Amino acid sequence: MNSTNGTAPAKTKSAFRNLVESYGPGLIVAATVFGAGSIIVASRAATTAGYTFLWAILLAACFMVLFTRMAAKIGCSSGKSMLDQIASLYGRPLALLFGIACFATCTGFQAGNNINTGLALNALFPFLGTNAWILISFGGIMFLYWSSRNFYQLLEKAMMLLVLIMLLCFFGNVFFFLPQIRGSELLRSLLPSRVAHWQLVVSLSATTFSIVGAASQSYFVQSKGWKRDYLAKANRDASVGIAILTAITCIILITAASVLPLGAQITNVPSIAALLKPLLGNFASILFILGFFAAAFSSALANAVIGATFLADSMGLGKGIDDFWVKFLASLITALGMAVGLIFGSNPIQLTIMAQGSTVIGAPLVAGVILLLSNHPKVVGTDKNRRAVNLVASLAVVWLLFLSVNQLLLWAGIRL
Repeated sequence: MNSTNGTAPAKTKSAFRNLVESYGPGLIVAATVFGAGSIIVASRAATTAGYTFLWAILLAACFMVLFTRMAAKIGCSSGKSMLDQIASLYGRPLALLFGIACFATCTGFQAGNNINTGLALNALFPFLGTNAWILISFGGIMFLYWSSRNFYQLLEKAMMLLVLIMLLCFFGNVFFFLPQIRGSELLRSLLPSRVAHWQLVVSLSATTFSIVGAASQSYFVQSKGWKRDYLAKANRDASVGIAILTAITCIILITAASVLPLGAQITNVPSIAALLKPLLGNFASILFILGFFAAAFSSALANAVIGATFLADSMGLGKGIDDFWVKFLASLITALGMAVGLIFGSNPIQLTIMAQGSTVIGAPLVAGVILLLSNHPKVVGTDKNRRAVNLVASLAVVWLLFLSVNQLLLWAGIRL
């Protein structure tokens, strides 16, 4: 129907489309960081030490928001990609080292993503076996990579849907365990205490404060077409996305610490659901598995693209997520993750914890470079970080360096 002035009325956008246009890059980053490893590590931490490590999640989340906002500023302030900026200011060798570190980190995450996607699907549809579901999910991801002409738009919509599923599933569980929360113990866990299980602290920090995920925000805001005048929106987008997924991680830890006994054996995803079933009911158990699948698949879908983008751009092979070499390298990361899952999937929980921990090795380098770029006038102009931001960011780099050294010592059998 025409309007009274003879022109066609503007189409009213759907609520979902308005949400996609208001948010996007930040939710993609958050959903990539919040994967199966977040759920597994948080559950294992809870059955090992109760609420004790809640402070580590909150600290990592604050650092994650800070660095994601810095990366958004780098992306919005220039037409150059982050790796182009590194190469022009500090040389191609550093750009290549940066790209390799990001690629290796994403490959470490991907092993857990692939196997846990298969485990979740097998728990929901137990008639093919985990390995078959790993292969099927690999095929589905390959189809999405290579059939899409605008993968960013597909990724944005897919992440919105998967985050919505996670919100419904994990926040839905709150009503089942709320009466069992031990309030005073929960409040004490907000402050750091003596740590007896550094592997879990390293893994919790790595799965919440993913510096490579934060760095990818610079590419996603450029894919969105956001310039300097969109910086406030980009910052809000990053903060909201990470806050939502951090809240889910905290809910999972609090759930497990509230209803599961210390020392409860967690060997795989169905074992977590099986422990919850008699305590919270069959519906809560199904919600958990469905949310777990959404977390694993969303991370598997985007994580490989992020690692591939950094490596391809560091070698000058492409910087857009629809470029051939980006898709090729993303396929390689996903194939490596699938292979590790098929070969070493007999103990997926321990594999995931170790893989999450290994991702902090190159993190100090990546964080340090982002801090430099966010203060460089040729990159951000007059929008350099404030002194307080630089202070907190420097503490974050030191924290990542400590975690990285601690992880190397743990591998050598040395405990601090």
